[in-house]
Amino acid sequence: MESELWNLLSELVTRTLGQAVNSQLEKIRSTIPEGNLQLQTIVAQVDSLLLHLEDRHRYQILMRILSNVSVGIEHIWHLSSSCLRVCYDGEDSSECIATACRVALQESWYTDTDSPGFTVGSDLLMSGSSTRPVIYLSPATPTHLRRWLSLNLCCSSLLITVLPPDEKSVLPAISVSQFEKIIQNDIRLGRRPLLLVAYAGSTLNGSFDYLPKLARICQRHKIWLHVEGLSLLRMALLPLPFVKPNWVTSINSINLELSLCLGLPRSLNVLLMQSSMPESILLYLNVFPVTAATATEDSGRDTSSFFPIPRSLPSNGLKDALFAWFALRTHDGSHVNRLEHADHLTTYALQKMKSLQSIEILPNHEDSPMEPTASETESNEDFIKLLHENSLHCPIILFRYILPAAKGKV
Repeated sequence: MESELWNLLSELVTRTLGQAVNSQLEKIRSTIPEGNLQLQTIVAQVDSLLLHLEDRHRYQILMRILSNVSVGIEHIWHLSSSCLRVCYDGEDSSECIATACRVALQESWYTDTDSPGFTVGSDLLMSGSSTRPVIYLSPATPTHLRRWLSLNLCCSSLLITVLPPDEKSVLPAISVSQFEKIIQNDIRLGRRPLLLVAYAGSTLNGSFDYLPKLARICQRHKIWLHVEGLSLLRMALLPLPFVKPNWVTSINSINLELSLCLGLPRSLNVLLMQSSMPESILLYLNVFPVTAATATEDSGRDTSSFFPIPRSLPSNGLKDALFAWFALRTHDGSHVNRLEHADHLTTYALQKMKSLQSIEILPNHEDSPMEPTASETESNEDFIKLLHENSLHCPIILFRYILPAAKGKV
């Protein structure tokens, strides 16, 4: 794998900067000993090697890499975006959620952008303003997230609310009726509902919020909708062409956690967003404007002028992008097999567990998309139809063991 990654890098540098720059890097590269290295170590070596380039050349490489990452994600998961950010150093998606919050806050200051839903005046968050923005968190969010966002967003007027769970759901999920009441109450108090963090198969327990209704509420009240969850990875199983459900096209930002799907050694989060803010603002927020970069590459202009802020991207931005780029370029299509295996294994396990006397399946699985059908194996068409209709769900079984003596008391 090591030689394959170095060959990919050589091809990238030659295509982006020319053969002369690649030859200079090859001289430095020859001093690095070869060995059976892991992906993370190779990425660190490549990042150190690229430090020998001029800043404008490193930015050109970074722009090319992130453009390729965007194309790769759209090809595999059929999810397009106008801007993105890659995060893999963290163990969870907190930084991606914080980035979505920062973009939503910045975009709320602009009244002349084409981004749907954001028509708030420029006095939002300004000193002396009585309008306080509110961020709503699903009850499925990790317990530390509310405090983490409060410390990292550095906005004294920001309100962060954890929504009450739906009492009818075994897993923590947003109560749609309570959410609407809370929005109406915040509006009456002069607050500005800004952003909602919802889940489609959380990593911790597979809980999911009802995205179709939440998307309609967010559209009606002009709230930024950010979605996390493993179920979004199942979009890779959908064939092309296909029509996206309305709730998918209503989402402002999506975080894809790709490590489980691609078999990576640690977490890799790619934040996809739809925003029409100026490129300079997005870069200041450590967000890469994919649309503008694609137009720049197609026009053949000098891309060095695309980054007007010399240190607009973090020092680890190239390292994160390299990790995602290598992972997507070297995958062999096994991600689809992993997803199919997870779904069919869940179906098989659910069927077997229902026959055990001491195991009780929790109610969330009574109408689950993993309910076994009459036939032992599903055709590909039926499986895709099942996936498309139940794309909110995550292949996780919830059950409890009941002692024989306690059976009559449950």
